[in-house]
Amino acid sequence: MSRGVVVEAYSQLVAEGYLSSRSGGYTYIAAALDPGVEQQEAPAGSGAANGPEIDFGYGRANVAAFPRRAWLRSVRRVLTEAPD
Repeated sequence: MSRGVVVEAYSQLVAEGYLSSRSGGYTYIAAALDPGVEQQEAPAGSGAANGPEIDFGYGRANVAAFPRRAWLRSVRRVLTEAPD
């Protein structure tokens, strides 16, 4: 991935209030959304009221949400179609 794509993605997340950044400093997850930004209602049953559904923290993958069946189907298909 090119640096320009990453810089643009970070800039967009900062503009939307998900990240905070200081010039010459580091970028971090915003403590709270800007109160001036209209927030959307979370769909019922989404779990959003209890906190974020996606944890972007480093090293904390949600392995329970991994699509094992789809992954297994893809692996089987690739192995079946691969030339000997």
